Amino acid sequence: MRDALRELEVFFGNMLSSAFVGKVKETDKAESQAVITVERDGMQYDVKLKSIIDKAGSHMVAIPKKESFVFCVSEGNSKERYLAVALNEVEKVIYKGENIAFRLDDPAKTVALEVGDVSVKMDGKKVVFNDQANDSYLTNINSLVKRINALEEDLNTVKNAFKTWTPAPFDGGGALKAITAQWFVEAFVKTTVEDLKDDKVQH
Repeated sequence: MRDALRELEVFFGNMLSSAFVGKVKETDKAESQAVITVERDGMQYDVKLKSIIDKAGSHMVAIPKKESFVFCVSEGNSKERYLAVALNEVEKVIYKGENIAFRLDDPAKTVALEVGDVSVKMDGKKVVFNDQANDSYLTNINSLVKRINALEEDLNTVKNAFKTWTPAPFDGGGALKAITAQWFVEAFVKTTVEDLKDDKVQH
């Protein structure tokens, strides 16, 4: 890729007043100002990233990785203002619109999407909704079904006990107690959020 950028430098250098391939040294101002610091032949330049920016502040910008190479051309005939038009390696992509925003961060392995008041973030291990604002979780459906089935089986045990029980004179319920003895032994444990939450999907 670096060789391809060098070919661009040679090709456009014959037509433009200034075009060069440089190494990215700093990206601190890339997100807020769409400007990076590029070094070439021991000299450093403030280079604008090719970005869409309007009056409302909406913008989209691709931020190169430090130590990667970018192809820069001068703005107009200026020898001091440069624009990066080709990137060797992209580290982040950021878009901010009026109602929608997204962010792709390759080093952090995260993807973030915002639409109005709703946000979704993914980091390769889990999906987080609305920054966990409600401190709750989406349900792990398999765990929920398992607990519902246990409750259903327990109720069926009681139903069968009553179904097979035959009242007897002067019994006082002794026969029913004997039939349901095993059922009384196994008590239910209260369900908690930890039992049902899906750690990979949070909101």
